[in-house]
Parts: sequence; C-alpha cells; structure tokens
Amino acid sequence: MVSYKPLFRYCLEHDISKADCRKICGISPNTWTKINRNEEVSMAILNKICAGLGITYAIFSLVNRLNFVAPIARMMAHYALLQMTSTLNTKINAGR
Repeated sequence: MVSYKPLFRYCLEHDISKADCRKICGISPNTWTKINRNEEVSMAILNKICAGLGITYAIFSLVNRLNFVAPIARMMAHYALLQMTSTLNTKINAGR
C-alpha cells in the first residue's frame, strides 16, 4: 500500500496547495489523480516531486516502511522478551 499523506502534510505545513504542488513539480493532472488515490507512480514522478519541492524520498518511505516494519518490530520485541525471560529462568534455576 502506498500513502502520500506525508507529502500532503508537507504541503499543508508549507502552505502549498495540491494544485500548486502539481504545477511546481510539473506533474500531469492524470498522474496527480493517481497520487490523490494513493496509487503507485513511477520513480521518475517521485524524482520530479522531490526536485520540485526540494525534499528527499524519506518523506514517502517513512509511512510505507512503518506499515511493513511495525509488525516485524513487534515480533522481534516479543522474541527478545522471550529470550530474556528464558535466560533469567535459566539463571534462577542454576542458582537453586
């Protein structure tokens, strides 16, 4: 899933309307419709947006990575907790 919310948030924070953003970046109305619908666009379009607004890809990738990484991070944290519990139990049992 693609989300352009960080881009839209950036535009709001910098008083740039969506129409102005599209014009500044030189993006066609059809492509901008794809962005508004959170559909995937080519890297060339992302390059235009980054160059036009003077931003990096991080603004796009943060949300998309979090959508993927959050479940993995929870799983890793759970696994680490299990490992620590197991280690503590082993040390407690060894001390008896």
